[in-house]
Amino acid sequence: MKAFVEPLNQLNEFLEIKKQAEKNKGVIQLTGCIDSQKAHISYCLSDGFFYKIIVTFSDAKAKELYEEYGFFNSHCYYYPAKDLIFYNADIHGNLITKQRMECIREIAEHKPVTIITTIDGLMDLVVPIPMYRKYSFTITAESLIKIEEISKTLQLMGYEKNYQVETAGQFSVRGGIIDIFPLTEENPVRIELWDEEIDSIRSFDAENQRAIENLEKVVIYPAREIILEK
Repeated sequence: MKAFVEPLNQLNEFLEIKKQAEKNKGVIQLTGCIDSQKAHISYCLSDGFFYKIIVTFSDAKAKELYEEYGFFNSHCYYYPAKDLIFYNADIHGNLITKQRMECIREIAEHKPVTIITTIDGLMDLVVPIPMYRKYSFTITAESLIKIEEISKTLQLMGYEKNYQVETAGQFSVRGGIIDIFPLTEENPVRIELWDEEIDSIRSFDAENQRAIENLEKVVIYPAREIILEK
């Protein structure tokens, strides 16, 4: 991406703006930047910052910026506002929760990330990040798993038990096989057990049930934002 940054670094005006941004004092207002250039200028000005938040006025604009900014930085996530219209919530299922949890995962794992959201999304109250860490767990080849215990844990975390996982937020148990579709992953994972020991962990395609790749570990995050304790 050096080719996109270097031309701006030749401009004295840009260097002065970047210097002011690095001081982190007050608000810097830029004018005269056309829409097609905003993602580019945002990426160049934020270079070197660990966490970056881009806030705009509507969901449509946030999605547009997400598509454009993703060209410059793959560690970019769209954080939608909570959908309070039940019709839309029913149509989209748990997509909104999935998108929000992906952002929370990146912050919980201390990864450098750019989050694009709206004013409404920025004003939503969320559970403190340590709570998500508390109710997340990692499964590795050395883990010991008791099927009854992990089933109860997954249901507490908001996962729905089903005969076969089809969408994110579901899990199934068939003999010594546990399928989990983490809300923060693109594909479900299959854990095959030998008694309580793990024989294999691999991701698979939810549609045709074919294995994709073997995994060394998988991190399971909650399938809902609010976790109800006893």
